[in-house]
Amino acid sequence: MTILGLAVLWGALTAQPGLPPPLDARLEGFVALEPSKRRELLKDLPREEIARALADTPADRLLRLGREGLSRLGIYRIRLVKEERVGGDLLGPQTIDVTVRETPFAVRGEVIAGPSRGRRFLYDARSRPDQIRAREAGLLGVVAVWVGIDSSLTRRDTNHRITDLGLGGMLAHLERDDAAAKPFGGERRKDEGFGAAGAYCLTFEAPPGATGLYARRARLCIDPADGILRSIDVWDAKGLLERYRFELVGARLSPPPDFFSADSF
Repeated sequence: MTILGLAVLWGALTAQPGLPPPLDARLEGFVALEPSKRRELLKDLPREEIARALADTPADRLLRLGREGLSRLGIYRIRLVKEERVGGDLLGPQTIDVTVRETPFAVRGEVIAGPSRGRRFLYDARSRPDQIRAREAGLLGVVAVWVGIDSSLTRRDTNHRITDLGLGGMLAHLERDDAAAKPFGGERRKDEGFGAAGAYCLTFEAPPGATGLYARRARLCIDPADGILRSIDVWDAKGLLERYRFELVGARLSPPPDFFSADSF
């Protein structure tokens, strides 16, 4: 490890005499590093040290870490597996491949397994902010159709707008809940530590009296090196509402200029 790397690591873990400093101070320089450098510093650090540091991180700081990681992805592709309770029924798992441009938002994807398998879709906030271009599987897909962003056709197997379909949409829900819960004392938090896949997992629960939150309880797992959300489970007053798993397939992609255009779909 370089002298600079040792200095950053030492500052991250031992800045206060005798005690580790608050993680907000320990990670200030660390978060600014490229994910590859961050991963290099973490690879030899004991998991319990990382877990102890992350457990001391305020929720809004963790969400900022996720937002910072997202900003580095550029146009990215993810494979997500989701389950949602729609109309009172928990639907079976649905696997979707999507390519996302966060700003201005655009998404192009295909359902590759589960309900609506074979459906392809395209959305670009710059051209038609209120409509989605879609092709169904089989013969129905010969002709692409425009459907309203909030039409019944778009909500048959989801409670979300297409603008939530990406890592940024999920982060935005969590950020809003964190802010909405603060006047009521903040969300109650339980840190679980590292799971088998290497992500750090924790649960947030809405405080008594808080209303209008996306989740009464949310369990999320993040990669501490790149800050990317790997999974989220959401419960409301009736039980499990939805479950998302994210696999990052590619980042900083350079699709053709017309990739998010209806003319290429």
